[in-house]
Amino acid sequence: MFVKGLSWDTTNDSLQAAFSGATGARVITDRDTGNSKGFGYIDFPDVSTAEAAMKKMQGASVDGRNITLDFATPRDNSSGGGRGGGGRGGRGRGGRGRGAPSPGAAANKGTIQNFAGKKMTFSDSD
Repeated sequence: MFVKGLSWDTTNDSLQAAFSGATGARVITDRDTGNSKGFGYIDFPDVSTAEAAMKKMQGASVDGRNITLDFATPRDNSSGGGRGGGGRGGRGRGGRGRGAPSPGAAANKGTIQNFAGKKMTFSDSD
């Protein structure tokens, strides 16, 4: 279960103690400073225990702060691990920003283009 709105003073132990039936709890911390990020996860042995805890604790106070609960979606372990999950930067599309090539450009790739303009010459007599 996902929990947000945690106090900066909440620890793994105090979070787990606040939820009866919890088998574990993790307060997410900044890896550089070690300070809490204000959210965490609580583990339960089964779905029914988690649902009962959610009904009882939604909006309740933990370490002086009202918390918000939601069911966490399981992680997909097939993405190889590590940070980022394979994204390419934080600017959206990545690449050179040109977007997808047009279908016509793909059809003309590698061919000699026909000139469709007007031919102009320059001479000294003009």
